[in-house]
Amino acid sequence: MDGIRTDSKIMHATLEIIIAQGIGAVNIESVARRSGVAKTTIYRRYANTDDLIDLVEDSFSSPTFELLKRDDEGAVVLNAHKNPKFVEDVVRGVLKRVTARYPSIPDDVEIVARSESQESIHKHNAFAERTATFGELREELLQ
Repeated sequence: MDGIRTDSKIMHATLEIIIAQGIGAVNIESVARRSGVAKTTIYRRYANTDDLIDLVEDSFSSPTFELLKRDDEGAVVLNAHKNPKFVEDVVRGVLKRVTARYPSIPDDVEIVARSESQESIHKHNAFAERTATFGELREELLQ
C-alpha cells in the first residue's frame, strides 16, 4: 500500500469515528481497526491522536469538549457565537485544510468530507457532504 493511500485511509477512518462517536472516541486502536491499517504504521506516521484530529477540529466554529456541563460551558457557547459556522462551512474548511496539508496527493484521488450538527431544538439534524478529487479542490482554491 502506498503512503498516500495509507494516509487517506487513516484520515477517512478518523473522520468517520469523529462523525459517528465524537472526538473522544478517536484513538490509534479504533483508527487502525476502522481503516485496516496496522497500529505500528499509524504510530510511524502520527505522533498521537491529536495529530489525526487537529485538522478536523480546526474547521469547527469553536474548540470542542466532551463534557459541556461544567463552569466553562458558557465560554464554549460564547466562542461558538463569535465564529458561527454552518455544516457547509465545516466541510469547506476540512477540504481546504486537507488540500493544504497534503500537497503531494495526486489530483485524481477522491476525498469525502461530511459534517452533521445534531440539533436540539429543530426536528432535523443539519448535514453537509462533499465528494471531490484533489485536482478539483486545488482548481477551486486558485479561483
